[in-house]
Formats: sequence, structure tokens, C-alpha cells
Amino acid sequence: MSRLRARCAQLFRSTDPDPNIEQELRAFVDERTDQGIAAGHAPDEARRRAQVEVGGVGPMTRKLHDQRERIPVGRGLADLWRDLGHAFRQGYRAPAFSLVAVLTLGLGIGGAAAMFGLIQGVLLSPPPYAEPDRLVLLSPARLDGSPYPQRPTTTQWLAWRASSPRVETALYRWMFNFLVRSEGSTALGGMVVTPNYFRVLGLTPLRGREFLASEAASSGPPTAVIIGYELWQGTFNGDPDIIGRTLQISRMPAPLPIVGVMPPGIRFLPDPANVSEPGYDVDAHVDFWLPALADESQLTQRQWNVVGRLAPGMSAAAVNADVSAVAARQRTEDATLDGLTATARPVLEVLNEDGRRLLVPLFGAVALVFFIACANVAGLLLARGLHRQRDYLLRTAIGATWQRLFRQALTESVALALVGAVVGGGFAVVMVALFLSVGEHALPRADAVAIGWPVFAFCAVVAPIAAAIAGLLPAARAAFGEHSHGVASTRTTAGPAERRLIGGVAALQIVLTVGLLAGAALLVRSARNLAELRPGYDTEHVLTMAVTTMQRDDAWKTFHADALERVSHLPGVRQAAFAWGVPLTGNSWPATLEIVGNAGTDRLAEELHVPLRAVTPDYFAAMGIRLADGRAFRESDDRGAPPVVIVNQAFATSQFGTGVVLGRSIRFAGNASTPPMTIVGVVADARTDALSEPATPEAYLPLWQQRAFSKHLIVRTSGDPLALAGPIRRAIREVDPAAAVEQVKAMAQLRQESIAPRIFAMHLLVGFAVVATLLSLVGLYGVLSLSVGSRLKEMEVRKAIGAQRTEILSLVFGEGLRLIGFGVALGLGFSVLMGRLLHTLLFGVPPTDPLTLGSAALLFVLLGLIACALPAWRAARVNLMDALRQD
Repeated sequence: MSRLRARCAQLFRSTDPDPNIEQELRAFVDERTDQGIAAGHAPDEARRRAQVEVGGVGPMTRKLHDQRERIPVGRGLADLWRDLGHAFRQGYRAPAFSLVAVLTLGLGIGGAAAMFGLIQGVLLSPPPYAEPDRLVLLSPARLDGSPYPQRPTTTQWLAWRASSPRVETALYRWMFNFLVRSEGSTALGGMVVTPNYFRVLGLTPLRGREFLASEAASSGPPTAVIIGYELWQGTFNGDPDIIGRTLQISRMPAPLPIVGVMPPGIRFLPDPANVSEPGYDVDAHVDFWLPALADESQLTQRQWNVVGRLAPGMSAAAVNADVSAVAARQRTEDATLDGLTATARPVLEVLNEDGRRLLVPLFGAVALVFFIACANVAGLLLARGLHRQRDYLLRTAIGATWQRLFRQALTESVALALVGAVVGGGFAVVMVALFLSVGEHALPRADAVAIGWPVFAFCAVVAPIAAAIAGLLPAARAAFGEHSHGVASTRTTAGPAERRLIGGVAALQIVLTVGLLAGAALLVRSARNLAELRPGYDTEHVLTMAVTTMQRDDAWKTFHADALERVSHLPGVRQAAFAWGVPLTGNSWPATLEIVGNAGTDRLAEELHVPLRAVTPDYFAAMGIRLADGRAFRESDDRGAPPVVIVNQAFATSQFGTGVVLGRSIRFAGNASTPPMTIVGVVADARTDALSEPATPEAYLPLWQQRAFSKHLIVRTSGDPLALAGPIRRAIREVDPAAAVEQVKAMAQLRQESIAPRIFAMHLLVGFAVVATLLSLVGLYGVLSLSVGSRLKEMEVRKAIGAQRTEILSLVFGEGLRLIGFGVALGLGFSVLMGRLLHTLLFGVPPTDPLTLGSAALLFVLLGLIACALPAWRAARVNLMDALRQD
């Protein structure tokens, strides 16, 4: 052990002083003295100048003794330790330079780390399944690639299961329900699953057990329930004796015994057929699971989604090929499946689809800011290197190799990057909190984002990258500059080569900045287009809230009629209506329809899938949806009257062209025995699903004829709609104290939330563009200041021979404009690439819109001219004494 300690101590122990150092310094002074005498100086003056250049033989000898090589056994670590110490001392002696460089690097590293924190929480945090990368979703799809939000038929998934015996499959579907309470019911989101679901996903109950095979049936009510950890903690306060207690869920004939509690963090798997159902949120935590079995004799039913676990060594691509081949065979055997295929997609890929679409482009944008920050520091280090020419020359003269100079210069950038990483970690903490506040409704699974060791580890990993980007070019300049060729130059101003080099670094910053400005401008225009869009309904002075009663049959109609009566008579209420399928909530009733009198189709891919919305008579007036033809619903359109329906113009055009619409009939596909619904009205098109999507065919049914379990109350007010939320809630509870009243929001708020991802991306990209622009302008200012400082004598000579101040200004502005023009020209090309990267976030503006890209370029040109003004003003005021001081 003592030998080990001695060996470790040797790693950082210096050798004895080298007597050759003083001899080499004296020889160098003698050589420079002879050169001075040859240049015409007196001997004493020549020796004095040589001594000044060296810095004094005695002081320099002691300094070099302190910095000499370590003993061989610890040479690498000793050199690193010494170089870092020297770098930190250099930084301490130039606090202004160090502060600017550290803050610049910290801003770049912190921004990248903050965005990584979002990506780590949203995309990289795996769900709590065992080996989630082995899970795949088996789904039907159209051959032409258009959306097909339908579950597979029993025939389809039975064939898939048979084709891949090494894939264990389980079935599931999403379910919306309520926890029934006398003081007000609460919405719950659950899943109906086959008993092997938990085994396939690799989930083990935290308490209790999984479902038994005897508890699952293909028909009849369930006999057991497993609850989620979050429901256990919130509703049951983490009761340790929860197993055996009961849970009263709406639409269930009796309370269900709780047989298990699942671990925390379990979210839903996608159920495309239920996306438009009230309360559907694939990113929410699952509240409960119910057991069931598939009825394999019902071959045409579409009740289940399929998830599978791959056998070890099996790939999703192989399973995808298997089920695609099965689908191709089924198309030849079953005409109803013509036009359909099948896919096997990894669960992680599907779950991360929305988050990846939003965050990956933004991470690319923040990476550009990171590169701009590093390039800015590279320019600072290059400029600083000019002031250290004498030091480099002296080191070269006494035998320092280019490797030694390169390492020393690079270590300085490493020191700056290490401190910058620490500062960046602090910036990242603030930025993540800021990003989450801005993107509360934009980020999927935002609750999984947290500041932890991955963010700080990212800062540590990125620090060497920042050091390399910022330091390689200055280090190369230090190693291979004029001094490396024996050129006796001790100037501290920039020559043409240095100005071109630093100008190139500034031009690179301009290129990247113009791209970011163009991307931000495209998103700003998209946000403005969305803000100015008229969706076909009113979003001002309209209040919405989800209202559900547990009552059935006649009591159901009585509740809704009484609730509308009470709410309509409240002060400040203009109209009130109930609706299943309020715009921008994603809610509707997905149905398959057929036109009475038209030839039907047996092909599933050609079915008429239309979202239905069930509403009360005042709905269209309350929402401000225009009636284009026919009549609105009446109170008499109830279950005792003939079925009626109202369609939108998109439906009328797509199904009837220019023909007569009113009086035509439609019905649910496959239900020829039910009475058809007569079209009594046509309403104007409205962007009900998303503001960014054009209106699609849809139909409206009278709520009194097609009763909906959960629906929204729509209230048009004369003032602030949220101010009436309390009185309306009390009025509903007076009718039914157990009714669930949730999701109270103004339509204006729903509108903002529907475009939240685009607004979030816009805010972040505008912020990134502002930071990048400031850094680039600082870099441009530094280049021109360096150029002016290097050419003061030239400019004074120009003035001495008659040049006017305007000519000097033109000289500096011309140099700046050439640099700006070069960077902007390349930046416009990069802007096209940036626009294509952001195309999924754009609305109403093409990715290559010349007006937007040109405006971004022009904005930078104007700001660049402002950055050129101060160096130009300094050049115009130069005098002879200033020029002589620089010589």
C-alpha cells in the first residue's frame, strides 16, 4: 500500500530544475540583440528590447521551471493537471473574457440539456413493462396509407395469431366510466383486457393478484376489478387493506371486488377506435382493469385491439412481414378485406409518435444554438490568441513542440467548457421549468419530465464536445501560427489571415442564425393564421363542461331537461344545450353509415365512417353554427318521433354532389331492420376535430333520440363564461347531487389548447432565434472591431491623403456587408432545410415561403448593420496617435 501511495504521489511531482533553461533564454536574448544591432539600434537599446521581449531572463527562468515537464511515470496526468491549472489562472487574470465565454457556453449547453430533459422524460423514459422493446401492436391498415382508425375483426386477429406462434398476444380495449358517489361522481379511465394481458406486458401486481381465468367471460358483467396505483393512492388514500374492498363503477349492476393493485406509472395502450370518445387520453394513467374473453365465434366483430410480445431474438419487422402476408392471403379469400393490410409496430414507436414529431425538430433547433454558442467562443479564443503571440514565440524558441502548444491551448477551452457545463446545469433547471410552464398542454406525458441526474450527466457529456468545437481551431492556430515557422512577429493585431479565419467563424454563425430566424418566422406566421381562422363556430363567450348522470331510462331525459331549464334561466346565460361531440375536444361517436337507396359495399376499406354528434335543439344557436338549409332539431324530435338527422355541407357534397339532400335517408351499416334517419337540415362546415384540418363529413342526431352516456353542457353567455361556472355547477347538482361535472373550460381555452403544440414550438423557436441572433451579432461586432483595430494606421493614412469620413465608414460597412451577405446567402439555403424540418408544425404557409424566408434574412441584415455601426464610428474617429500606438 505504501508503494502504491508513493507511485500516486509521483504522478504530480516535478523533477529537479533544469539548468539548460536559463542558458537557452540567454542565448535567445543574445540572438535578438544581434538582430536589433543589425537593424540599426544601439547595442544597449537592442539588448534592452530583447530583455523586454523575453520578460526578463531571471523571472522567465523561474516561471518556466514551474511549468517544466513532469517525470515520465506520471507525465500524462501531470501535464493535464498543470495545463488545467494554467488555464484556470489565465481565466482568473482575464475575468471579463472568462465571464462572457462561460456564460455563452453555459447558455448553449443549458439549452441543449433542458431540451434533452424534455426528450428524456417524454421519449426515453420507458413504460413500466418488462422489456418494452419486445412489445408490438398488431393493427389493420389501408393499402393506400390513408388513416384507418378501426379495430381488427375477429377473423383478422385469429389469422395473425396463427401466423406468428412465437408471438404471445393479448386483447384489450379502452373503457370510460365513473366512480359513483352521492356527493358527485368522478370520471375514470379503464381497460377491458383478457386475463393474459398483464403477463404479455410483463406487469406484476403491487398488491393482490392478476385476474383468474374463471373471472373472465365473453358475455355478462365482470366479477372482479384491478385498480391502478394512482387511484389507490388518491381515492383510497393508499389503504393497505384495499384487497377485498369493492369499487362501484357506473353501468355495472353491482360493486366489484378489488383483487389487485398495479404498480405506478402504467398508462393506456392506443385504441384508435375510441380516440373520439369523451375522456380518452392515451397519456393518462389507467384507473382500473376489467377481465373479459373474446367470443371467437363472432368473426365479423371489431371489439378488440391486439398487443403481442416477441419471442427472444425475434424482430418487429419479421412479425410485420408475417401479418402482411396473412393479410394479402385474406384479401384473396374474403372480399370484405380487399384494400386492407396489417402492420406490426413497436409499442414504443407508437407511444412516442406525437412527442417525437414535436420534440425532435426543437432539439435540432437548440443544437444549432449550441453550435452558435461554441462558434462564438471560438471567435473569442482566436482573438485572444493574437494577444499571446509573444508567449507562443518564446515557447517555440525554447523548444516547445506544436503538440505542446496545441494541448495547452485546447486545455483552456476545456476549462471554459467545464465551468460552462456547471453554469449550463443551472440554466437547464430554469429552462425545463420554463418549458413545462409554456408547454403544459402541448407535451404528451409532461408529468414524467423531471430534473435529475440524466440532465446533469448530459451537461458533463456535452462539455468535451463544446470544448472541441470552441477550441480546436484556436488550438490549431496556436500550434501552427507564424511563430511555428520562426517568423519573428510579436504583433497583437489581426493580419489578413486571422481576419479571414475569424470572419469565417462569424459567417457560420450567421448561416445558422438565419435558418433559426426563418424557422421562427414560419411558426409565427402559422400561429397568426390559426389565430385569424374562422372555424365555423364561435369560441368567445361560450362555456363547456362535461356532465354525466348515473340515472337511466325516463329519469335520464328528466335530468337533462330540468338541468337545461335551470341553467337557461340563470342571469347572464343566453342559450344552453347538451351535446355529445363538442368541437376541439376530440369527442364524437364514430359510426359506419350507408345511404338508403345507394348501392352498398362489403369492403371494409370502403365503408362510410362518419363522426356523429348528438345534440339538443339549441346547440347550433349556442355554438353559432349556421344552418345552411332545412331546419334545426325540435323538442318534439324524441324517441316517439321518426328518426331525423342533420348533416354538414361536406357530407352533403361528398355523398349527394349537387343533388337533393333534404329528405334523403341514411342508416347505420348492417342494421337494415332499424328505421332509417331522414335528413331534415344541412349546417355549414366547421373545423370540429382540429383547427388545422379542413372540415370533414359529419352528422348530427337529436340527443332526445340517441341518448349519450356522457356529454358536454354548452352555455352561451353575455359576459365572462368562467364567471358562471359556479352557479351552473350548483344548478346541476340541485337536479342530481350525484351527477359528475368536470372539465369546466371556456371554448376560447379549448381553442388555445388545440393548437398548444404549435404555440409551444413557436415560443421555443423564437427564443432560440433571439439568443442565436444576439450571439451572432456579438460575433459580427467582434470581427469588425478586430479588423478596425488591425487597420487603424491604414485608415489614418487614408485620411491623411484626403479620404473623407464617409469613405472610412463605407470601408467598414462594406466589409461588414460582405460578411453579412455571404452568411445570409448561405443561410437562405439552410432556411429551406429548416422549413422542411418543421413542416408538420406549419399551417397556411409553405416551408419554402419566399416572403417569410426573405423577411427573416432582411431582419438579420438590418440588425447586422446596427452591429457594424459602432466599429465604423470608431474607424471614422481614428487619429494619428491611435494608429501609432498600434504599430
